[in-house]
Amino acid sequence: MKPSTYIYPAGVTGKVLGGMVEYVTGKKPIFIDDNIGTCGIRDYAKVILSQGASVELAWDKRSGLNHQTIFKLQDKLRELSIPYCEDSMLFYARESVKKLKSRITLKGWKQVLGIELGGMAEDKHLGFLDDKITEFSKGGIKIVYFCGTSEAYQRIQEKIFQESLDSLAIFLPCFYLDLVDCVDVLCKVSWTPKNTKISTIIVGHSLADFSSLSLKEQKEKLDYLCIASPRFMPSGGGGNLSLVAIWGLIEWCVK
Repeated sequence: MKPSTYIYPAGVTGKVLGGMVEYVTGKKPIFIDDNIGTCGIRDYAKVILSQGASVELAWDKRSGLNHQTIFKLQDKLRELSIPYCEDSMLFYARESVKKLKSRITLKGWKQVLGIELGGMAEDKHLGFLDDKITEFSKGGIKIVYFCGTSEAYQRIQEKIFQESLDSLAIFLPCFYLDLVDCVDVLCKVSWTPKNTKISTIIVGHSLADFSSLSLKEQKEKLDYLCIASPRFMPSGGGGNLSLVAIWGLIEWCVK
């Protein structure tokens, strides 16, 4: 029997990593939380070592956040002689995309739109983008959701279930969206690097003013920018500045 998968620490990043682990392996991981009695790393040390297991460190290296906290956790693991993997986020992000790609192929989907759900304000500024795309394409364009928080994942899974949608959703933080190579178009809300082979649209917040933005300087992050008003149009140059309905743009990109 394979040893259990242990995730440490059990914070926001830990829950996202746990979601990726469960998607890839089909098994629920065990979360370690030093802030909860009997659930800390010292409580689990004996059983982890007896199983010959290791700890998946919930360290989002790409984000540049929480490094000092992680360093302290690494010290604890070394003190207890517990082996750990510090690149778990990248590993399971890659494996999640790989499995997603296989599922899309198995379903026989030909036109696929990816939508990032970052979780901010319940992703309300995306409006009814997914519903309109499905409506206008008469179901021809299939949708995959990439969720950056457990709350965003739960919300979209409920929608998929309640509305019997032919859609898929996985956990994938914004800093790993450049790994996605199984969609035709990706609609993002984050300003992170893109996959150069995937047409990428950043959907800006309705109140965001991009008039001082240079598209040329952002070319590694997007191909198209969705804005709420002509007065927010980038004026820094480096792009073909024209207003196009986003659903029309998406349908054009997937053809």
